[in-house]
Amino acid sequence: MSTEVRISEKDIDLSGALIYEAAPTSGAVGLIAISFLIDTLKAKKIGGIYSPFLPHVSLVDDHGVASTPAGELYLYENKGQQNKILFLVRNFPVEEKEGGYIMAKVIYDFCDGHGVSKYGFLGGVKITEKDDVHAASNQPTLLGNLLKLGATPIKDLEELPLDRLSSFLVKMFSQHGKEAFILLSESSSYLPDPLAAKQLLRVVAKIIGVELDLSRMDEEIDKYKRMREELERTFISRLMPPKKREKPRKEPSYIG
Repeated sequence: MSTEVRISEKDIDLSGALIYEAAPTSGAVGLIAISFLIDTLKAKKIGGIYSPFLPHVSLVDDHGVASTPAGELYLYENKGQQNKILFLVRNFPVEEKEGGYIMAKVIYDFCDGHGVSKYGFLGGVKITEKDDVHAASNQPTLLGNLLKLGATPIKDLEELPLDRLSSFLVKMFSQHGKEAFILLSESSSYLPDPLAAKQLLRVVAKIIGVELDLSRMDEEIDKYKRMREELERTFISRLMPPKKREKPRKEPSYIG
């Protein structure tokens, strides 16, 4: 099996498209955000990325059908605004250097050959522990625009939570003169963090020029907030020493 991009539609036009990628990061922030965008914008699945460098496991769906891991590709197109967005969703990190480079090269060559002009990575990170969305870009003008939309600059690039694949994609788009940027919402959660994803989507919505009903996320936010509070209570209770049972005091007895 070789690394390849498989597209289900022939003669697909991606010229001028922006590609957003999400992979596992803190709080699964990017994955939640892109899933929300795919659902809200009714983006259409057009293919996937297949590679032997993805984990060798089998995924079983609700119908009992097994499949191998893949990066899924979805396309949103607003012909009135001439707006095209390609979404790349990965549920598995790629940390091996050779595999990350080969997969990135195949994905970049596909994007370059189809006229995709810009790359953006969405994720979560722990930097300030405030409700911030952090941004970095290879283009000062693009970074300035992201800051105007409410993001704060990432000062230390070593704190970026990108795996090998995403890091190589940023590098390849940059080396070939294409715009690349990273948006990371503040999250330190070990559970899915839809609140951080909501913060991220506020900035993304301005970038792509669409209105998003983010109130739809409030139910999930409350759900995970209660779950996190319950886990914290359980954890704290296990750290506390057990209370000593006091022996009942005996009443004094008098002999006489």
